[in-house]
Amino acid sequence: MIEGFSDPIYYGVHGGIKGFYKIEPEKEHAATLDHIVAATAGTDRIVGPGYVRPAATGRSAAGTKMAISGNIRTMPFPDLMQWISMSRKTGTLVIKGQRFTKKILFTDGTVSAVTSNNPREHLGYYLVGWGYLSEVELQSFLERQRERRMMLGELLVQAGRMTRDDVTRVVQVKTEQTVFDLMLWDEGEFFFVDDNQPRREFQELALPVDHFIFEGARQ
Repeated sequence: MIEGFSDPIYYGVHGGIKGFYKIEPEKEHAATLDHIVAATAGTDRIVGPGYVRPAATGRSAAGTKMAISGNIRTMPFPDLMQWISMSRKTGTLVIKGQRFTKKILFTDGTVSAVTSNNPREHLGYYLVGWGYLSEVELQSFLERQRERRMMLGELLVQAGRMTRDDVTRVVQVKTEQTVFDLMLWDEGEFFFVDDNQPRREFQELALPVDHFIFEGARQ
């Protein structure tokens, strides 16, 4: 049900969502939930399992405007990603799990970067694991990064340790794995902050949400 409407609103299921959950609806409907949410974002609230709070009332602890907030227990992560994609949102999605907190940065509805406080999802973990750096070398480059206030990847390119294509490939894999892990979460508080990009520079990507939905379903 949608507030202000007396009759139920029926919606179909996006192909990527069906593939992820391996389900087939009993009856097909033309509209999908992400289309409905995108059309009503910021004005109405979807009442039901996947709810959306309007941007006008949602505020983070710091007072910044939140477009939506909730728990992926009631609004599954793939649905949430589809809403951001269909709405062509620019901002930061923060998801707080039992152990770790992740942030996904979006630009016009595409994934541009991720951050995580899980050490296994840091860029340095991949650089050492893939043999680009030793643990000692990583610590040295991290110190130089802090001193020069540069992206780690850019610093490695300037030092001749990696090509830009190498950096992009590692960053993309790191981004994909960090997001794919969220597909396995069945609970976690989330909120989306509109137009809130981090101050520090980052290796920017432009990965479509469908890429994560389809690939996540295959894994």
